Amino acid sequence: MKQKIILFLVIGIGLLSYSLYTTSKQWRFYHHGVETTGIITGVAQQTEGKYKIIKHPIKGGQQYYPMITFRTQDNQQITFIGQESSTTQNHFQLGGRVQIIYLPETPQVAEINDKYMTLLLPIVGTIVGIFMLVLASSMSNRYKLQRILKSQGKKITADFVGFKTSKEM
Repeated sequence: MKQKIILFLVIGIGLLSYSLYTTSKQWRFYHHGVETTGIITGVAQQTEGKYKIIKHPIKGGQQYYPMITFRTQDNQQITFIGQESSTTQNHFQLGGRVQIIYLPETPQVAEINDKYMTLLLPIVGTIVGIFMLVLASSMSNRYKLQRILKSQGKKITADFVGFKTSKEM
């Protein structure tokens, strides 16, 4: 029982910590970032942690990522690979426009501007983390009560006679 409580506590605290870190990072990004329009200029395929630019996609279970080019406020051209992926390369329309956001001091770090999807993971992590902490607390209280009853409680025997509903009273 103790191992389960510790496991749920570790998972809950881990998820909450990750969610707080991600939320603060995204908050900084969206409050200090510059919004602009980017153009999908290609499609990349991830293989063994590295991206490879592809001209003719290979079919079958691959993940494709859009290559997006945009211009900063000081007219510097930046190309980055978006984190949104698809299993079909046709999902990304070459020449299509997407709203992006970047930090002026590091324009190479850019994202497709989708606040709702970006914050979805931290929100779900927070909810699951809180649930795990509540579950651990509940299990801990039950465990403590069982220990107290075993050490101080008295065993009783009773016969069940029946029950009355509120309508019968």
